[in-house]
Amino acid sequence: MNDWITVTEAVKLTGKAESTIRRFTSEHKHEANIIKKQNGKMLINVKILNEFYAVVNDNQKATATDEVKHKKEAMQIAYNSESIKAQIEQIKTKDEHLKAKDKQIEQLINKKSYLPLYITIGFIILFIFLGFISYYLFKEYKLELTNNQKSKIVDISANHQKEVKILKDQLIDTKKTYSVLIKEIKDTNNKLTVNQSNTIDKKEKEIEILQKELNRINSQINTDSEIIN
Repeated sequence: MNDWITVTEAVKLTGKAESTIRRFTSEHKHEANIIKKQNGKMLINVKILNEFYAVVNDNQKATATDEVKHKKEAMQIAYNSESIKAQIEQIKTKDEHLKAKDKQIEQLINKKSYLPLYITIGFIILFIFLGFISYYLFKEYKLELTNNQKSKIVDISANHQKEVKILKDQLIDTKKTYSVLIKEIKDTNNKLTVNQSNTIDKKEKEIEILQKELNRINSQINTDSEIIN
């Protein structure tokens, strides 16, 4: 074996990954007794490498391979043996379960079955429970409808009272307006009546004066006629 080997050879000898060997070379690249370059290749000192990673020669590799192979075969045999034992145990367990089920079936056949009775009782209880729930829901629904009706009646009553109050206020305002108008009309009529009465009195006086003047004139005419005759 050469004293200096390449990275590829180091990988084969140590069985380590190439990244591990390259990390080793990077860590010791400045140490001339461990790493050197020759013909553009990086070489590693085998002795120093062996101190960090065990270097295995061809004979050791063959021996290790045989040992591993024997160990694998022994482990496989042991595994197969354990697997067979486990399968046997599973078969025994299944057989016991089958026997237990057979006994249960025999017991069920020998004993009177109350399953239909239990099912009937269960359905009766279920129907009763559903009946209670339905009654409760119906009662709640009816109560909700009643409350809604009451709420609507209260709203209608409140709106009616508001409308009545508005109408009353409007009626009061109308009465006040009519009262003022009636008073104004009465006052106007009274004034007209007084004015007409005064006018009539004045006209009657004028007529009376004119009648007297007419009578005087007629009397004068008669007197003049008698004088002339």
